[in-house]
Amino acid sequence: MKKFLGAVLLSSVCLAGNANANHTEYRPYIGFDYVNSDMNIKTAGDTKFGPHYDNMTLNVGTTIGNYFGTEMFAQHSDKDKRNNGRKTFFRGYGLDAIGYLPFGCDMKFALLGSFGIGEYHVHSKNKFAGEKDRTDHGIGWRTGVGAQYKFTDNWAARAMVRHVNFNSIDKVDHMIEYSAGVRYIF
Repeated sequence: MKKFLGAVLLSSVCLAGNANANHTEYRPYIGFDYVNSDMNIKTAGDTKFGPHYDNMTLNVGTTIGNYFGTEMFAQHSDKDKRNNGRKTFFRGYGLDAIGYLPFGCDMKFALLGSFGIGEYHVHSKNKFAGEKDRTDHGIGWRTGVGAQYKFTDNWAARAMVRHVNFNSIDKVDHMIEYSAGVRYIF
């Protein structure tokens, strides 16, 4: 009888531990990032450095377990004021899938990898007579790497570098983004 009760107790503990290990935890969060963006412009078959933007990004996402998450973003840049009389800015929104590689026993620090898609609108305002203001829009494929540190169970800081490859925005080839921000995890 003691062996039977011991076996039942041991199997109950193992099943409870296994059920807890298979439990998927969803943790929604909201975040704000400062983003430094550099666009590269296509000219006559060559690519050169283009406008530079400072912008803010609002992120709403969720982590699914310890290793995966999804995140929606919306960003709006300031105006790039160049000497040629043209002022440009952009807006973007989209969705990223994020992979987490946590380190340490407490899993506060994690390396990140991301892949996503965004819709971008690039606005150009000209102050010279005869030139029209224009808006181009297209899809941007986003890939990124970064790191995140959780200060508490609810607050985290994140830094990332992303490459955005555009498919159909006139004269824009790609963009490199450097971001740093905070997340509040519910």
